[in-house]
Amino acid sequence: MMPQYTYLAVGHNYFPTRCNLVLLVWTLLFRYKNHHLDSLGLRRRQVPGILKSLFRHRYKHAEQGASNILTLPAFGHLCIPVHKGYKIFDFSRSVATKVFDQDIDTLVAESEIEAVRKVSSLSFTPTLIEAKPGSRWYSETFIPGERSSRTESSVPDLIFNQVIVNHICEMVLSNPVRTLGLQEYTNSLSASVEQQLMQLESDHELSATAHEFIRTIIQKLKAAEYIPVQLGFTHGDFSFVNFIFHHKKKIAVIDWESAQHRSILHDLHNYFLTELYYGRTQGNLVKEINDSISLIAWELLRSNKSIEAETLEKSRDTYRWLYYIERMLVLLDREPSEIQKNVIRHSIETFSQHETSTSSRRGNSQTLFAKS
Repeated sequence: MMPQYTYLAVGHNYFPTRCNLVLLVWTLLFRYKNHHLDSLGLRRRQVPGILKSLFRHRYKHAEQGASNILTLPAFGHLCIPVHKGYKIFDFSRSVATKVFDQDIDTLVAESEIEAVRKVSSLSFTPTLIEAKPGSRWYSETFIPGERSSRTESSVPDLIFNQVIVNHICEMVLSNPVRTLGLQEYTNSLSASVEQQLMQLESDHELSATAHEFIRTIIQKLKAAEYIPVQLGFTHGDFSFVNFIFHHKKKIAVIDWESAQHRSILHDLHNYFLTELYYGRTQGNLVKEINDSISLIAWELLRSNKSIEAETLEKSRDTYRWLYYIERMLVLLDREPSEIQKNVIRHSIETFSQHETSTSSRRGNSQTLFAKS
């Protein structure tokens, strides 16, 4: 039988009830900067209150089944609620453990663990240490570092975009690229998203908005010129939210729970459109995306002749529309809380804004493969 560890809820996070308090003070307070705890949402000013709560709990001998107590099969100094479970951080061993909720099907846990296993060999990801799908948990290396927005980053845009392109190409080349006909893939996405949209039925306005947006995009895809859609391995939420700056500004990518095969430009669009979502774009975003697509097409063509790189440039619109539907599927997979509904609403507004910008700038750029 696996050992069990109890955690006390303090604010939005959980902290170990049986950890040596002196060591916890050292870890959370004096090693705060070393572990970059601010990147995990923990503020230094919160630490004294956390320690006070733990001290009171320990000497009040609270009952094991109290509502503010959590029991999990892994030890750590900090436990954070995440999608489908909890993430436990053991800073002394530099290990992060994902524990799935008990109502999560083991097949879901197995799928996520397999995705983490696949990316472990990449140069910019955590490494899988141990996995127990049947017990619904896995552990990986913890990468300490800073999180910052694009505008706050000290890395110049041109260099930063090249790093992003390199990461995406490495992901794509790490797993076999699959190919599906455009209509076959569109029909598959359409069926999946229609099923997921059912959870929005209680919010009539948002449901109508989402249905109309998706219907419009599906119509565009069905009217588009046929292409073989290239599906590559993608992160699923490739954005500054999941970037860690570490070791002289190297960029690691964390939280691979949504990783799977999608249209090959999915992560590129997600990176740029997440910046638009947060209002952090500067200059001509459409040109920046097109230039980055050209970079990816060139890098993939140079590295793998079997990938139809030219199609990526000629079918930019199609791949952008596919991204919208794929992204909606990722968002609809989350619990439909009011916060998540607002995320969906604002995402649709962001996509619509970008479509307007793209249409207004159409014809202003040439592809890398355009003949002179």
